[in-house]
Amino acid sequence: MKKVMLVLGALVMTLSGVAAVSAYEAHLINVTAHVENALVVIPESVDFGTVFPQEWFTRDVIITTSISFCAEEQTRAKRVYFKVYAAWKPDGAGGYYPWLGEALYLGFYPNVVDFPPPANLLAGDLDCVGTAPVSQPGSKPVLGGAEFLIEKYPLPPDESLLVIGLDVPVFADYYNEHTDVATKPSGLSGPSYEIPTYDPDGVDMGLDIIIQVTRIE
Repeated sequence: MKKVMLVLGALVMTLSGVAAVSAYEAHLINVTAHVENALVVIPESVDFGTVFPQEWFTRDVIITTSISFCAEEQTRAKRVYFKVYAAWKPDGAGGYYPWLGEALYLGFYPNVVDFPPPANLLAGDLDCVGTAPVSQPGSKPVLGGAEFLIEKYPLPPDESLLVIGLDVPVFADYYNEHTDVATKPSGLSGPSYEIPTYDPDGVDMGLDIIIQVTRIE
């Protein structure tokens, strides 16, 4: 009788151990997300090419919502807010291009389908980017640091323009204020910027304009 009891006790212990192991469970939660940009900027680069002192040029950059953001089935988010910054442009050799900001002008025109910007914009119609950020690398807010809005509804979504104007700098050694024409092509009475040192090969200047999304609602 005693041997039987010992065997039963061992059997109970074994069964209890099996039950304890089978109490642990594993559940798999599959987490995925499809990430896309909310805004589209066209074009993503503006190259004025070879230009000459005091010429005036403007270029339009379209800013609108991406195809995914404005899709009909996408009903959660309706507005994209952003700010515009100007930053030092790397030259690819470990340095930065000479700052073009004193000669560069910007204007933002929302919803150009219903409210197109005026034609033949001049420097006085736009905001000058101005002096460079103190540090390299570095950036600064432009257009008064304002926060702009692109909306999905009503469809079609907003299409806005960032207008970039260039009043080509002059070389200081070759500019004479007393004999120069009174009114420049930019509409200004004097050059926006004088390059201190003349280079017979010309000077490559530039900066980066950053469209920074600040919030999505």
